[in-house]
Amino acid sequence: MSGFNLADILDLLKEANESGINFTLEEERLYVQTPEDREIDTLFLTRLKDNKHHLITYFKQHLPKEQSSALAGKIPAVPRAEDMRIPLSFSQERLWFVDQLEGTVSYHMPAALRLTGTLDVEALAKHIRTIVNRHEVLRTVIEEEEGTAYQRILAKDLWQLQHVDGTNVKDEASLQQLLSSLVDKPFDLSRDHMLRADLVKISDQEHILALVMHHIASDGWSVGILVGELTELYRADATNTPAELPELDIQYADFAIWQRNQLTEEVLDAQLAYWKRQLNATTPLELPTDFERPLTPGNKGETLTFDINSDLLTQLQQLSQEHDCTLFMTLMATFQVMLYRYSGQDDICVGTPAAGRVKSALEPLIGFFVNTLAIRSRIAGQPAFVDFLRQVRTTTLDAYEHQDVPFEKVVETVVKERNTGRTPLFQVMFALQNVPASPELEMGSLQMQDEPLVRSTSLFDLLWSMEEHVTGLRLTVQFSTELFSGNTIHRMFDHFTYLLKAVVNDPQRTISSLRMLTDTEEKELVSFNDNTLPYPEKDAITTLFEKQVATTPTATAVVFGDEKLTYQQLNEQADQLAVYLRANGVQEEVLVPMCIDRSLNLMVGILGILKAVGHMYLSILLTPKSVLLT
Repeated sequence: MSGFNLADILDLLKEANESGINFTLEEERLYVQTPEDREIDTLFLTRLKDNKHHLITYFKQHLPKEQSSALAGKIPAVPRAEDMRIPLSFSQERLWFVDQLEGTVSYHMPAALRLTGTLDVEALAKHIRTIVNRHEVLRTVIEEEEGTAYQRILAKDLWQLQHVDGTNVKDEASLQQLLSSLVDKPFDLSRDHMLRADLVKISDQEHILALVMHHIASDGWSVGILVGELTELYRADATNTPAELPELDIQYADFAIWQRNQLTEEVLDAQLAYWKRQLNATTPLELPTDFERPLTPGNKGETLTFDINSDLLTQLQQLSQEHDCTLFMTLMATFQVMLYRYSGQDDICVGTPAAGRVKSALEPLIGFFVNTLAIRSRIAGQPAFVDFLRQVRTTTLDAYEHQDVPFEKVVETVVKERNTGRTPLFQVMFALQNVPASPELEMGSLQMQDEPLVRSTSLFDLLWSMEEHVTGLRLTVQFSTELFSGNTIHRMFDHFTYLLKAVVNDPQRTISSLRMLTDTEEKELVSFNDNTLPYPEKDAITTLFEKQVATTPTATAVVFGDEKLTYQQLNEQADQLAVYLRANGVQEEVLVPMCIDRSLNLMVGILGILKAVGHMYLSILLTPKSVLLT
């Protein structure tokens, strides 16, 4: 995009979004709507004014026409009776089918908080119940009639906090085992609240709160909302001040109804036409694995965490700005280069999440809004990294323009045959999270901080998730333990880091020549190729063969079809032939003709002649036109 830096404009829009500012473009006029209950910094408003023409250019080029028409307008709050059957959103519908077929433990959205100090248990339970009452989706069950699923909202104040005795937990391993059992307990979608909370008492002054939402009612953004609202409610109660929670003008059920009404067949067809073209004939990614891929994946996984220093992050941000890209685009391009180098495939498709909160009214809601986009890159010839980055940038922006269509509809349209052993369209996910980790909070005498959770599931072959951190970039890799070992993931991270360094050092290099191997691996590669060995010039080939016979007499020496001979058997038969030839007058330095079909006896003959005469034999090829000469 000429005239301004795209990364700066996207950062400006992100900052505006976080401030609750909304934009509307009508013809050539840009309207800015600011929240009534929040004061916006005047310097920031000046920046928006100074970049007005750039913002108009961006919206004109990147706001899809179908979105600006069919998806415009507010999401209305729909009046509904208690017995109203509310449709599922498209994403909920797909996940409900998965739950019916195979269960959805892998789709649990957990968070754990360590609470240190004097805890008011009754207040904690009350505040969580307040959140469940606020967000209808957390007290919604899914029922079915004649094959059609629908939502039913439960009454308020039915939710209960569960208590777990953890006083016998003595070490980290046993704590993680206990938390895993709580996180992985299945939901009954037709009966259970969509939020489960277990308070584990370690001691009078130490508790761990395990919060688990089902993905059908939440997403990663929702986990942040849940923890944020709970923190604010408890803080306000402890300090006798009013809780500052945003008003909820609508509920998730309103969104589901709106989505069904707005995403008509005409609108879906307009966006699906792009995805049909973009994802036609995608091929599975064939990464080298440690273990054979199971016919039916069990979603068993593990998670490892790595860090990339702030110096490298700064260089990556600078490179992104120089080439009119976002940090996400640069990291995605590098990640796809690594997959290309690993697989040797020139057609790489990677999934990435999109928040899916297309309206500002959706931002404070808990619910399943996240959508998935498929970023497909084709590698022709030997492009320089900057050229490949330009392709990824274009593909990513195009995907953003067509992100309103639910991924479930893309799969239905594009994928003709499902492979039960692989996820459709892509097997690897990449994400750059912009939400910082929750800080440690003090609320009166109580401290609240994140408690790490060890997950033992993975929905994809690889989920490569990055976030900006105080020390640089933090990478969390969730991987299938049915395919990869932990050592392989460690090597993969090393290769990714070396690629990032190579990219910032010389982005003009071709993607195949960017350095990826570590120093140790490069030395090993050189040693592997150094196969020069001294040849024993004084020993005849028969002598060398007999030394091998003495070393490995029972090892297989020669194979023909289903037949084989060991070194000892071959040597014994060759010796018998050599004795026979000498007994019949064959002397050293005499040429011995040999006429025989390809078989085990061919090798016996060659070796027997060499033993008898030293080194001279003549092989005669038999053909239909052969003439015997005497």
